[in-house]
Amino acid sequence: SEKLSLVDANCNAAKAMISRAAFFIASDYLRYGLRFLDEMEDKWVTNYDRSLEMMTLQAQMFLCVGDFEKCHASADDVIRHAACLNDKLDVYCIKAEAFCAEERKLVDLEPAYHMLDTLGECWCRKPSALRVAVNYVRVRRALWAKSDEDLIALHPVSDPAKTVALKITNIIGIQAFFADDRNTIGSLGLNGMQVVLKNGLDERTATGFASFAAMCGILRDVEGCRRFGNLALKLMDMYPDAKCRVQVIFIMTSFHAHLDRPMQQCLDNFIVAYDLGMRVGETHYSFLSALCYAVLYIFVGLPLGPIIADMKQFDEQFRKYGQALLRQTLSSYRQYCMNMLGQASNPGILDGEALDLKELTQNPGKENVNARQAAFDLSLLLAIYFGSPSDACHYADLVTSLHDVDGTIYYASAARLSCGIAYLRMARSSGQHLRYVRKAKRKSFRFFKFWMKRKVLNVQHKYALLKAEAMTLNRNVNLENTRKAYNQSICMALRTGFVADAAIANELCGEFLVRSNEPAIAGDYFTEAIRLYEQMGVKAKVQQMEKKHHDLACPALTSQSNGAHRGRTRYSFYSTEQHSSRFPFPEFLSKKLSNSSMQRTKSSTELVKASATSS
Repeated sequence: SEKLSLVDANCNAAKAMISRAAFFIASDYLRYGLRFLDEMEDKWVTNYDRSLEMMTLQAQMFLCVGDFEKCHASADDVIRHAACLNDKLDVYCIKAEAFCAEERKLVDLEPAYHMLDTLGECWCRKPSALRVAVNYVRVRRALWAKSDEDLIALHPVSDPAKTVALKITNIIGIQAFFADDRNTIGSLGLNGMQVVLKNGLDERTATGFASFAAMCGILRDVEGCRRFGNLALKLMDMYPDAKCRVQVIFIMTSFHAHLDRPMQQCLDNFIVAYDLGMRVGETHYSFLSALCYAVLYIFVGLPLGPIIADMKQFDEQFRKYGQALLRQTLSSYRQYCMNMLGQASNPGILDGEALDLKELTQNPGKENVNARQAAFDLSLLLAIYFGSPSDACHYADLVTSLHDVDGTIYYASAARLSCGIAYLRMARSSGQHLRYVRKAKRKSFRFFKFWMKRKVLNVQHKYALLKAEAMTLNRNVNLENTRKAYNQSICMALRTGFVADAAIANELCGEFLVRSNEPAIAGDYFTEAIRLYEQMGVKAKVQQMEKKHHDLACPALTSQSNGAHRGRTRYSFYSTEQHSSRFPFPEFLSKKLSNSSMQRTKSSTELVKASATSS
């Protein structure tokens, strides 16, 4: 009939819009099509296949655009009328994703567990640490008993319900991570691997192995993280699925990729995951990738001006798609950048236009633990840059009390370095060396020693900097040896592209030389620190250092490196140009390309091509 033709036309138009990531337009087409379908009597009887397809698509689109109430309503309609369990599987996944994306339901995961019960997977809701440890030993032993070839050769899964159960497990696992529920994270990851070993492989298996690798990283099992992370990447190529690829790239980049390659290369992975996720409708992992891109960009020390424009666009997207929790976390990093750029009344306090710190800290709860963690991490950095040793020590205690810095996650080493610097500064300021040096060793040095033994990349310069700073607390300190230790950390930081770490190392070395009555040499380090801070675009810090050390630093040399360090920068500017040349984001994200950190320029494109040709 004519109405059925209109229904089919709207459904086809919606699918075309989905392929172009135009989710709002697609939801409009589906609404028009379902309006004609609703006019027919008993649509679920006379037009079952059409109703099932369009209602499932509508639930998916409401999830993508962040309208969770309508998403649940559409999914519940499908569950009530579906003829069999297989027809309900897609909406079970949609409901789980919508449920976990809602801010008010982050803590209570019971409905998601109920879906797993329906699919035949009855798991413990509140596992104890002992239960998780015993299960981990059992699963790890079963996995290590098989070679990678044996695991890849497992038979394909025959029950689609198990595939959906594994997907729901991964969904609520990532939410448990943001709620800082470690026992639940471990239990879900282990249960997912048991499903894989029992039922075989499919397109979701790669995400299961990636989650297990991340769990190994959280438990500091670096060997397991490396092995099963690499296996997840192999399975991702064996079973191509766009949404699964987004999840695997995000998880592996967060916990695994930076173990064996430069941190800056992870920026590309987050960009790829963001772009692909927006194109295929995996918006939650896409936005997580966008947030992690901004965080890593800041911690590495790339110029802050461009990322401010991109974070503003990210914030608009998070608001448009109903990602309240991610938006709250992003606001802390936006405010931090504004403070460092001199756009806040008091650069030492993380509060202003983008973030109300008082409101965030006065409403503690598991639903915003990640946002508070980010606020305390950044407040610690600001206290190191602008505040007193006591302020920095206070925030270091808050950071270490909130979490154990999450194993091998990419920002763990940055948090440990900040805590170590804060405690060592407080030891010097208060004279209570024994108390605060013990804290530094327990919270920072132990972490870096562990990763150094396992040959983890990107932490060597941080460990060298902490050792140099600890040497300054010795009453009989050898000036030349301590200066060499600082130089070693500076060189390694610049060679691996950590501009922010190199800048703070130069500043700390200068302060040590001033205390050692070597102001002439200290001026060289202050000058280099100012140059690196200018390279990062942190105007507030540059102004503070020029005012504080105006009699030592040489302003004429801050625009170029001094002779001791000029030849040692290898990556920072090239890295910025390289990432600027990619610009894979959809057009709806960054409208002002001239202000974007992913701007495509002719010179940067030629630079990348020339580098590829020479290599």
